[in-house]
Amino acid sequence: MADRATAKGKGTIRTLGVGSCVVVTVYDPVEHVGGMIHAMLPQRPDKHDTGSSDAKYVKESFIKVVEEVASKGAKMENLQVKLVGGSRMFKLLSADGKGIGSKNIKAAKEVVEDFGLTIDSEDTGGTVGRSVELDLANGLVTVSVRM
Repeated sequence: MADRATAKGKGTIRTLGVGSCVVVTVYDPVEHVGGMIHAMLPQRPDKHDTGSSDAKYVKESFIKVVEEVASKGAKMENLQVKLVGGSRMFKLLSADGKGIGSKNIKAAKEVVEDFGLTIDSEDTGGTVGRSVELDLANGLVTVSVRM
């Protein structure tokens, strides 16, 4: 949680405990370069707060993961993007009936669009936790549901 990873070649990138957080994966099938963010909040509440890791925030972390996969040889025109998470885990804490999960989903979609990319597939919303794995050999994203 509040982290990101990138890699090239074979292997997997995996994260657990995805509730209201969102996971965004990016993958270049030509170069076999991929990355994943697991972000907790849509954006930094105070732009002057420099004490928190950028990986905690959807928009900042996505920008960094795109930069990191590009530094490993990924090309923007090849990137496949997938989105997972954004659950409403605690009904009592979501005064608007949606919770932080829906705000995280919205932020992820906005930043992906800002890059001129599209989301190829998604598994978002609901009320369940998930685990996510990105296979760097083929770009397959596996989502496991936790109830």
